[in-house]
Amino acid sequence: MNRDDVIKGLEYCSLMNKINCDKCPYDYNGRGNGKSECTAELAADVLAMLKEQEAVEPTLICEGRNKYYNDYVCPRCDDVVFYEQNYCSECGAQFRWEGR
Repeated sequence: MNRDDVIKGLEYCSLMNKINCDKCPYDYNGRGNGKSECTAELAADVLAMLKEQEAVEPTLICEGRNKYYNDYVCPRCDDVVFYEQNYCSECGAQFRWEGR
């Protein structure tokens, strides 16, 4: 999925007048025009993008003498993570530290 196409698709769908469907990246050769195929595909891409933004639990790679000395990495990009860091400094993933 292409983020810019998803945004354009949402902008055109929000107009609700179906005049600009032919400019929408989800209208394939006139197939869309308000039919379910284009909006269903757009909705699936939006849902996938939202799920990518969900918080993730950092991966423990080496246990130290306590939780502050453990070594963690981001599960999305393998960048080093420090305990209780909120976001990955490399990819921007949000972290969830439950159960640590």
